[in-house]
Amino acid sequence: MPEPKFEMQANDIAAETLPQRQQIREMARGFRQAQILLTCIDLGVFEALKTGPASADEVAQTTGASLRGMELLLNAARALGLLEKQGTLFSNTPVTTACLVSDSPADLSAGLRLDVAFYRRWGSLAEAVRTGRRPEENRRDEQPSGWVRNFIYALYNTARPVAPVIAAALALPADRPLRLIDVGGGHGGYSIALAQRYPLLRATVFELPRVVPVAREIIAQAGLAERVTVQEGDFQTGSLGSGYDVAL
Repeated sequence: MPEPKFEMQANDIAAETLPQRQQIREMARGFRQAQILLTCIDLGVFEALKTGPASADEVAQTTGASLRGMELLLNAARALGLLEKQGTLFSNTPVTTACLVSDSPADLSAGLRLDVAFYRRWGSLAEAVRTGRRPEENRRDEQPSGWVRNFIYALYNTARPVAPVIAAALALPADRPLRLIDVGGGHGGYSIALAQRYPLLRATVFELPRVVPVAREIIAQAGLAERVTVQEGDFQTGSLGSGYDVAL
């Protein structure tokens, strides 16, 4: 018997939408790739391979993980292009060495360590939408000692290559003194870049109390503590002051 017309139409529609269906599947399953990457960061896999190739057993011993679990993780990371493998030895790829290993100028690992904690909070998105309330803090991951410092430094590492470009794009007058306020400026990276570009500019970073010591530390490292200061406060409730020529 001939195939019913509606079945043929359904098959045609399925064939035509195959690329879109595949795209949606990949979108829905993207958490798997993210979790492989973040687990490697969390366990210190890329750091363990920083000095050269190593076996799964050696990486497992270095990171305190099980051999079976580490072998599966390393092979998954290799499938994503994060690691290379020769025989039984794994090694970082050039991209991993450049972007996911400490001491590299382009290192992203500090920020990704924060994403390990944020990943769990994003799992509560449906609840947040239903209730209209932000999910509770993940106190185990988001409140350890040094959390704020690591968070601010992660933001600073992201901003460092961008800040000079933004400073140039603002095209401020360079022939007269300027006062700038950087509201919620966090690490102060943009104020640092502007102060470096404009020798007559003085900046004030306005931030919450727990961020202030970290911002001052970063600004001091840049040698700009005399021209870039940090003011403690909450911009939602406090006064920002007056007399500024520029505001970020």
